[in-house]
Amino acid sequence: RLPEHLRMPADGWGALLEAWRPREISIPGGGSHEELIEVPAGGSVRWQWALISSSVTFEVACRPHGGDFEVISESEEFVFNDLESPVHGKAVAPAGGGEFRFTWGNSASRMWSKNLLLRLTASR
Repeated sequence: RLPEHLRMPADGWGALLEAWRPREISIPGGGSHEELIEVPAGGSVRWQWALISSSVTFEVACRPHGGDFEVISESEEFVFNDLESPVHGKAVAPAGGGEFRFTWGNSASRMWSKNLLLRLTASR
């Protein structure tokens, strides 16, 4: 008999695979994409993303409840040609919880949209 962690889930693998699969988001030429995520006190947020190709800028900001956003990871350009590893990171919520803002910018390319592959999760 197989150990529990190796057995097929009762409802199949579909839900687990869907939770693991990154979202695909199109960033318009000359535009940007923003994600906001609430993180409870004592929690954290994890991100993992990549582009199919080309480059974008990426910035992370955080604010405590009722406060203003403060940049915690300065805007930086990331270039993807084909085989680069995804960008990943983790940040801990402010003492009373708060909100994180993730921004991807495509202002350097007004003609071409970019395809962002994103996994963003908050946990307690």
